Amino acid sequence: EKAILMVTVPMMAAVPALIGSDTDSELNFRQAAFALSVTSTFSMLPLLPQRSTETIFKWLLLIGGHLLEWKLLRIPARSTLCHRVGGWLPVWLLFLAIAALGLYVDFGGHTLIFRGRMEFLPLLLMSDFSAIVVLSSFCRLTLCVAHFHSRQKDE
Repeated sequence: EKAILMVTVPMMAAVPALIGSDTDSELNFRQAAFALSVTSTFSMLPLLPQRSTETIFKWLLLIGGHLLEWKLLRIPARSTLCHRVGGWLPVWLLFLAIAALGLYVDFGGHTLIFRGRMEFLPLLLMSDFSAIVVLSSFCRLTLCVAHFHSRQKDE
């Protein structure tokens, strides 16, 4: 989970260079970078303390920080919700899955269902979910970069 930040942070530092241009390939790149950023931050949550005060605080930071990031990246709301992470997963479904996993892992869903058994399951679910979305995002970003470079060659 921590290794993803070594890729995400420099990539998000490079994204502002694309903000001035609103062509489809640049917008797709910004959307894919945003989805990767949300997923990588989400994958870090199990590493933070699990007490109730810290849990609420980390979720407020996750939501508030990514709303600010979305605004700074100037991504239109409608295109964000319709964007597909990795070309197959709609962003609205990604947000719904993150909320459902958050309820299950951090807000007592696992404890309610399993009552102290299978304590490895929440981390396993979050890690597997994050790995699938991160790999899909990387595939999408690779396609965006390839499309961008092929368009640059044509010009």
